[in-house]
Amino acid sequence: MITTNLLAFATSLEKGREKAMTATDSKLLNELLSEELCYGHSSGYTDTKSTFIEKFNSAVYRYSFVKTHIHQVTPVGELGIVINGEVIISVNLYGQEKQMHSVYLAVWRSEAEGWRFLSHQTAQIRA
Repeated sequence: MITTNLLAFATSLEKGREKAMTATDSKLLNELLSEELCYGHSSGYTDTKSTFIEKFNSAVYRYSFVKTHIHQVTPVGELGIVINGEVIISVNLYGQEKQMHSVYLAVWRSEAEGWRFLSHQTAQIRA
């Protein structure tokens, strides 16, 4: 059940994910990601939890900066939230430094282990 201010709650979840990604904390990231994760990238491909963690651990994805700005949080019953916003990312991706500014959608769900990151999709903002 969502019992706190919805924006503050969503911000807390996203800050935890930002921390895990930039601190290269695969243990924390593994705890945050749902077993049913679908992580859609702006380039059009997707990762499952296992493929995302594998690429994260092998430094295919090496995040140095992740900053989310939440525009809207929508509850999905009492067990989920959908977040819409913008994200700025600095990442070494397959050995190349990239800076990205994207709109994003994230879905978090309350599971037996706690709130877990279920789904993600980004689309890069073009200047």
